[in-house]
Amino acid sequence: MVLVETYRIVSYRFENGAYKLHRIRPNIEDWPTTLPLSLPAAFSVQILSGEVACVAKAESLDDIAGKVMMLHEFVHCHQARTCYHKLAESLEIVREGEAARNENWMLNFPFPYDHPSFVDSFYTYLESTPETLLEARRRVLQTLTPKDREYMVWQEWMEGFARHLENRIQQFLGLPLNLYAAKLPFNRVSFYASGAKTIGHLTALEPALETDLESLYHQMNQRW
Repeated sequence: MVLVETYRIVSYRFENGAYKLHRIRPNIEDWPTTLPLSLPAAFSVQILSGEVACVAKAESLDDIAGKVMMLHEFVHCHQARTCYHKLAESLEIVREGEAARNENWMLNFPFPYDHPSFVDSFYTYLESTPETLLEARRRVLQTLTPKDREYMVWQEWMEGFARHLENRIQQFLGLPLNLYAAKLPFNRVSFYASGAKTIGHLTALEPALETDLESLYHQMNQRW
């Protein structure tokens, strides 16, 4: 975990079940990692030897909403430490993005969000009931090319799982669920909503999937 303060960067490393102070960098301007526009975010951090870490502004700890968003990013850290890289190696979209040395390929992937066949079927998918959800999702995936299908499943697994746990926390705390991007116009963040919906359904049917991320991905990838 890395906290960005006004004049310094404070990093923590997870050891023996707890976060321990790792390093304090007093000059934020000399930090060798470009900060994303929005924080918190999870990405590889040089001062933690390239580990994927949750990077947040210190004020994120000031309120519940900020803490919940940090926990969303901690989910991505867990994915990176478990099966993310193993699964990513099998994906053509990941290999192409890395070969092009395009760090933002995942954010800028040319997905057909506004294609009529996708829009119609995806809207039906988001509005589906538990009884119709998997069939509605299958119809969406069948409208896509193999690469676009890879991308949708990958985003639903990665971001959908983080949104799923985020909303579990929101529900436990009695806070409104995060349903952002579950409506038109569709974009990459729409897969957070659809992924959370599908993962909630699959884990209700098979609770062990909630702690077996690799099996969860394969379940999502095979259901089309």
